[in-house]
Amino acid sequence: MNSQGENIAIEIVETVKNQMNFPDDAYIFRANFTSFLPTDIQEAFTNLIHKPNEYLSLSVDALSTIDLKTQSAFSRYLTTELLQKIPELASSMNQITYHPMQTAILAMVVEREERSKIFTPQQYFIINILIKQSKVGFRTHELKWKREKVFDKTSVLTIFDEIKQESRAIVSDVDRRQEQLIRPLPLNTNRLMKVASTKFGMSPFETLKVLENLYLSGHISYYLTESTSYGKDFKFEDILSAHQLHSEWGQYTLKLIDKGFDKPDIDESSKSLPIVPVKSAERGKLQNQEWKVYQFITKSFLASISHHAVLNIQNVVFNIGDELFTLNARNIEAKGFLEITPWLNNIDEIEFEKFKTLEEYKIDTTKIIDSKTSAVGLLTEAELVNQMESYNIGHNGQLAEHLKALVDQEYIKINKKSRIITSTKAGSSLVKALNEVDRDLISPSIRRKVEEYCHQISFNEVESSEVVTTVLNTYKQKLDYLQTNIDKVVDIFKHEMVGRARSESELSYQKQDTNNSNKNGAETKAGEIDSET
Repeated sequence: MNSQGENIAIEIVETVKNQMNFPDDAYIFRANFTSFLPTDIQEAFTNLIHKPNEYLSLSVDALSTIDLKTQSAFSRYLTTELLQKIPELASSMNQITYHPMQTAILAMVVEREERSKIFTPQQYFIINILIKQSKVGFRTHELKWKREKVFDKTSVLTIFDEIKQESRAIVSDVDRRQEQLIRPLPLNTNRLMKVASTKFGMSPFETLKVLENLYLSGHISYYLTESTSYGKDFKFEDILSAHQLHSEWGQYTLKLIDKGFDKPDIDESSKSLPIVPVKSAERGKLQNQEWKVYQFITKSFLASISHHAVLNIQNVVFNIGDELFTLNARNIEAKGFLEITPWLNNIDEIEFEKFKTLEEYKIDTTKIIDSKTSAVGLLTEAELVNQMESYNIGHNGQLAEHLKALVDQEYIKINKKSRIITSTKAGSSLVKALNEVDRDLISPSIRRKVEEYCHQISFNEVESSEVVTTVLNTYKQKLDYLQTNIDKVVDIFKHEMVGRARSESELSYQKQDTNNSNKNGAETKAGEIDSET
């Protein structure tokens, strides 16, 4: 059950009741359906047994009230104080916006940038071995050093000299088995946003617009969902039947119908569906982005009820002197879901040879590879979704509207190709300043506690008014503390926004002045040559 949907339902009830004479609330029911298919709608109106969930709606209102009042109070105060005390800011920003959720997201971006800046790469060494397998056309295999990375060069050189004395690698252990490669879970909003960002280069906002179009046109079920489980009454056969004649995946669908699909575990407590393709559509019937998303949804649904893939695994351990090396071979025994989702096949298949213990293999080459540890990359949209999931904040696709707001406020920029998020000077200044005064104002953990507190309202465990009053009183105390320490905020904004801007401007001017001098000198010399000629 979607909390935003319940909130809208309650709002409709209140609006209609104000305009019409309702004799009794007993006549008001909530029709629950997940798609616009006629059968779904008919079934929903045939089984009108549920009332709109007032407590779920109140939890949404509570969080919305907290966010709006907090945003208004903090933004108004920060804007007034900073623009008054740093007049130069007015040229680059006319408002300093604070929002409990958006600023927590912004903090994740800035903190990743800071980690990347302070990172110091370290040199490490790996010993690389190639062995010859004479039984199969003198093919070579690359062995992995059991120690993996070693940072002490002297130690590596000593070990390397010892290994160079050896001419053969001896098999000391062989482990053969079959493993299942687990099929993907049913599709929810967050996972789809991550895929759309990394695979299609679409922003979360664009993704939700496409999903909305597909939902309203009746092609998919409701798209704002956290569910990864089909309900006990889900009609798999109806969805499969709708797709059995499709030109691209019809044959695979028929195979699932004829040979039997594999129902995932059912969560009977689940009150909402994952995203599923309720109606078939051919490529030419949808816009380009709509087709990409729809195709992914459909193939993901089919994969989620396919059999797991089966892999043959062979892990071999070799002794070379006193050192251990490994060879890990994998190949596919049964494709299962990989047949319909080939992009999930990352198996680097090695021709399967049956190694035996005590067998010896000639060492072809031995070398040392030196490399350096690399800094963690800047945050991408997909990684940001992962972080929000780990903190359990921002549900039902809320990231889309928050990211758009941060872009509109010019606190972040998003690279259209890489989908990497970077903060602007204004964005990083806000995070650094608030962090200096009160870490709680930018903490995702604090945001989680607020959302969890509001969520208790939906179970009628606490009064909505109590939650709102308690949280707003806490933020009032934090605003008082911010006012007491506003000079720290001012200093950081001056240093980050004004000081750096001046330094960059002076540096730019010096470069320009140097270039002009060089240019003038070049023109003079050219003139002299002309006159001599």
